[in-house]
Amino acid sequence: MKNGATVQKKSETIGELLERKKVKISELLPDKSNVNYLINSALLAISRNPDLPKCTVSSIYTSVLNAAEVNLDFTPIKQHAFLVPYRNNKKDCWEAQFMPGYRGFIHIAVRAGVVKNIEAHVVYGNDEFYPELGSNPQLHHRPEFKSDRGKIIGAYAIAFFNTGGFQYEWMLLEDLNKIENRTKYKDKSGNAIGPWKEYKSEMQRKTPIRKLFKSLPFSSPELEKALVYDNQSAGVEIIEKNETGKKRTEILADTLSKQTKTETTEAEFEDIPAGKDTYTPPPEPEPEGPETESATQKQITAIYTKTNTEYGLDDIAALRLACAITGQSIVSMKNLSKEEASHVLDTLEHPDTVKGYLAEISGEKKDLFDK
Repeated sequence: MKNGATVQKKSETIGELLERKKVKISELLPDKSNVNYLINSALLAISRNPDLPKCTVSSIYTSVLNAAEVNLDFTPIKQHAFLVPYRNNKKDCWEAQFMPGYRGFIHIAVRAGVVKNIEAHVVYGNDEFYPELGSNPQLHHRPEFKSDRGKIIGAYAIAFFNTGGFQYEWMLLEDLNKIENRTKYKDKSGNAIGPWKEYKSEMQRKTPIRKLFKSLPFSSPELEKALVYDNQSAGVEIIEKNETGKKRTEILADTLSKQTKTETTEAEFEDIPAGKDTYTPPPEPEPEGPETESATQKQITAIYTKTNTEYGLDDIAALRLACAITGQSIVSMKNLSKEEASHVLDTLEHPDTVKGYLAEISGEKKDLFDK
């Protein structure tokens, strides 16, 4: 310029970067039309966590690519996946990591046809809980409704197969604590931080699910990738080895390296500084996704009838139960998709599982009054 002034290149916001990289992100999705849904869910998650705008743009972008690979999104009410911010002291910056939630693992397994359904619950000291092994394995869990449930004593996950039958894994609290203590994310006092602090209940449910996956007779590429990313986000090194002498994480990493590479380099973002100046939180849009088939009136009637006759629930309580089972925040059964309504009806066939959800609902209601 004639006056000798220099023109400073405008920093690209996270939203602008994701929009520019939309095509690359969409290439990893089974249905490219879902790319806007994924991007909007990431922006919504960022706007709700004050630490995420501090993270490097490259780490957020990589996390979105990881989510695309396993076909999960960050919509808060789904809780299928999370963007987890953490302080990288070696690089002296904040970074984000993709973390699949326990509901995300269940979603992947059901979607791939690996299982019909999976349930995961925390068990308390005053609950009735009787796992039986041997030639006729059984699992009985009756949560305590009328009084204090006591302290957490463990957690379990149970998979129901499409061909009938089930398989479960149960872990004592001391076993859950051992996994928690393996995390590399700790404060100066040696206490766990990151996912095990911010999402402890989530991690306690997810840990027996991970153990369950190792014993299932079949898996899927998406599930294997999600396990790798979960190891990375939790900072946990799983040490089990197979007959080749390789650790399970090494085997999964080999599988992952053969797939589309999603890791990015800092050079790609060298003109984009990290920090709050790079990101202007957007309004909180509801992610736009593909249209889904709504629940039929026959399904809705069946849900209300079954919850009333078999569980003694009124319409409001039935709706709360449907929200808990699907992980959705709905104001009417008509908001359920046909697939979600089918999932609710399948779950209602398992009284112990339903009682677990009812106990959680009761606990959440109690927490609201305690605040």
